[in-house]
Amino acid sequence: MKTLVIPYEPKLKDGQAQDKINTYKFTQSNIGPDVDIYCCHNKEILKFELTVREPITEVKNFHPNFANKINEDSTVGIILQPYLRDPRNFILRINAAGAYFISFGHWYWNRADCTFEKNDFISITQNYGELLKNSAPFWQITAEISLPLLFEFLNVTKWQYSPKTVMKANFLKVRKTPAENAHFGMWNEVERNTYYSYRSDKLGKLILE
Repeated sequence: MKTLVIPYEPKLKDGQAQDKINTYKFTQSNIGPDVDIYCCHNKEILKFELTVREPITEVKNFHPNFANKINEDSTVGIILQPYLRDPRNFILRINAAGAYFISFGHWYWNRADCTFEKNDFISITQNYGELLKNSAPFWQITAEISLPLLFEFLNVTKWQYSPKTVMKANFLKVRKTPAENAHFGMWNEVERNTYYSYRSDKLGKLILE
């Protein structure tokens, strides 16, 4: 199990790359772009910036959509189990233009799709237009997650920060179509098929400084 220590930054400044998605265990091709994971937090917000080192291309989805639509684009995924006593995890999949979907559940199957529900706990930013115009060899997504609002949405307990708080997580790089360019990368490696990357008992560990 991998561990990632997330630095405390009251003003949520961008920091150095903490780790990478560079394990492509289940890919059907030789495509395997590195994804730099930048992260920090304050007492209420988790901030993740993912830099995907592959040429930016036009995407097909510009609005929140279901998984089968987002899967038409190259995406990054954040899987987060914020409360260890609750086995549900939160999946956020995002494409280069910032379109996303959200779901909650124990693992990949039988999840509650929450994409179109009120989700004040998530804020996504991207610079898709500028990067596309300049034919950039990378694309970036920033996601800020409000932990008090996320815990309220989950209705499990009230969020209270303390140093060394532990959460569970994984980060993914996914592309499923076209088939010849399919690839699947992960931060915390799993030993079996790709769906195991979503299981709560197969997630890595986040420690909030």
